[in-house]
Parts: sequence; C-alpha cells; structure tokens
Amino acid sequence: MKKVTFFILFIVIYGSNATAKTDFINEEKSKVCKAYIGSIMKRPISIMTHYKSDNNGYVYVKYEGKWFNGEDVTFKYVCDINSSTIEYSHWLIEDKSMGMRGNKWSDWKEKLKVKYNYNKENKVLSFISPKTSEEIKINL
Repeated sequence: MKKVTFFILFIVIYGSNATAKTDFINEEKSKVCKAYIGSIMKRPISIMTHYKSDNNGYVYVKYEGKWFNGEDVTFKYVCDINSSTIEYSHWLIEDKSMGMRGNKWSDWKEKLKVKYNYNKENKVLSFISPKTSEEIKINL
C-alpha cells in the first residue's frame, strides 16, 4: 500500500508537464507581457517595446498610438507575472479636456488577471485572453 501511495504522490508532484514557473528571465517576461497586453488591447505585439524591468520582477512595455483627440501618445503598461497569474497596470494619461487626471500608474486590473499554464517540456506558456476568450500561446 505504501508503494502505491508513494508512486501516486510521485506522479502528482513530478509527472505533469503543465506547471507554474517563477524564474522567468526578463526577456521571457517581456514576451508574455506583450502577448497579454496585445490580447487585451487588441494590438499586435510587433509594435510593443520592452523598455524596463525592476527589482520587484515587474516588466514594462509600451507602444505608440493615437489618443481620442487624434494626438500621438505612448501607452505604457507594467505586468506582474508571478508563479501562476499575470496582471497589469497602465500609465494614466492626463487629459483635462476629458476630465482625466493622470501621470501616475493605475490600480492593478484585478478583473483582467489571468491564470497561466507553463509546459516546461515544450517551453510554452499559455493563457486565455480575458477580452477575447482566445487561448494565447507563447514560445519561451
């Protein structure tokens, strides 16, 4: 009986290829962040730039776009990719004509937080986009 229990426990702990991963390097995190933000904002990852990483493990991406009034603007995002989830905050743009106060980071977008799966054998991270319900896969 002890051998069967041990074997089952071994399979549960070591037998799955889909796991959480906490030691992504910044380049991997930036790929994940771009795919996540791209899926939410419906923008191609090719227009996004990883411009910063910090000591808290956050990665920062940005892209150029048009504001409501047609002005060029830089949209900035910070992603928190932890052991099982991805979430983001964005830089608030000040637009007094629309009554928008900005020039600071927004609250974390808790409603758009997603859980991810990581297949360590294939080095593929996947999640379901909170906006489109499409499965997003990133080769790391």
